[in-house]
Amino acid sequence: MACAITLAADNPTQAPILALWDVVAALEETGSMRAQGYVPHITLAVLPDLAASDVWPMVCHVPAGAEPLRLRFNAICAFDASPLVLWAAPEATAALDSWHAKVHAELSPSACHAHYRPGAWVPHCTLGTEILEGRRQRALDLTTRAIEPFHVVFDRFECVSFPPVERYAQVCLEAE
Repeated sequence: MACAITLAADNPTQAPILALWDVVAALEETGSMRAQGYVPHITLAVLPDLAASDVWPMVCHVPAGAEPLRLRFNAICAFDASPLVLWAAPEATAALDSWHAKVHAELSPSACHAHYRPGAWVPHCTLGTEILEGRRQRALDLTTRAIEPFHVVFDRFECVSFPPVERYAQVCLEAE
């Protein structure tokens, strides 16, 4: 079972992401994100061959003293995979980069999935992972439309195992 380190949004600000999950679910057989039973999140690291019980002790101190992270999203993008993956793009921030760097300062680069390593990571909040091939163009059309920017507050630092997604540990980030 693989594990991941995430920043999760479990508060009312997640509503715009949930609404986009529903839009994208119409392009899938079943809504891939709601089916996970997990909240909107940004994945900082994926460790395909490590257990959460091994990873958490390495990173559990990372959020010490940290406040929730408020990110502005302003676009829908795609990873050109098979199947196509749609995601919401946060604006770049030093704070988000810092979270990623702090997590990866504690992990061996070779243990992390290549797409999540420093220098390769693309910050994103996944909207759908199972776009049907016959709906691919409709999905790509979403990436060319302007969206009304919105903010989401990521208020938990978590370690999850998957599949299925199961929370192993979390730290609630408190605003000062």
